[in-house]
Amino acid sequence: MKKTLKLFVLAAAMLFGTQAFGQVTVTAGYQQPSYSAEGFSWNINGFYAGVMTQFQMTDMLYFEPGLLFDFGAKDGDSVSYLRLPLHLGAGFALGNGFELFANAGPGVAIGLFGSNDFFDVYKRFDINLGLEGGLRINDRYEFRIGYDWGLLKQVDDSKIHRGIMHVGLAYRF
Repeated sequence: MKKTLKLFVLAAAMLFGTQAFGQVTVTAGYQQPSYSAEGFSWNINGFYAGVMTQFQMTDMLYFEPGLLFDFGAKDGDSVSYLRLPLHLGAGFALGNGFELFANAGPGVAIGLFGSNDFFDVYKRFDINLGLEGGLRINDRYEFRIGYDWGLLKQVDDSKIHRGIMHVGLAYRF
């Protein structure tokens, strides 16, 4: 709990050095959550959708918090999470309206619901570290690809961690 509080205090402190209003982005795409440990792997196909706000800190650097809904299902099991990434990023202009971007940072995932007593086995809460990159076109459209590494064990007395590979599109208002 102390780590989560420190994380939110750090995010709030970074906002003081940014513009008062950020640029809103809606995003959606395919994701593949996985639960894995040595000798064990369980992958799920799903989707994510949500909203992010980009606060420009310098011409190149930005802070991008988000609120994303994740859903995945496999073999009659389904699970949904609310994901809250807090990423720092940088954009690199290529010319002709194209820009490469990369961002990384911590995040929190909170389990909302799961079928077949999913959360009786797996934990509802995870802290993750995300890395994402992509291509921005005309400062409006984005192609995004990334991965979030779960840092907390998801099953007691095991080494099972949650990870999410995601690929999607976004529109910036």
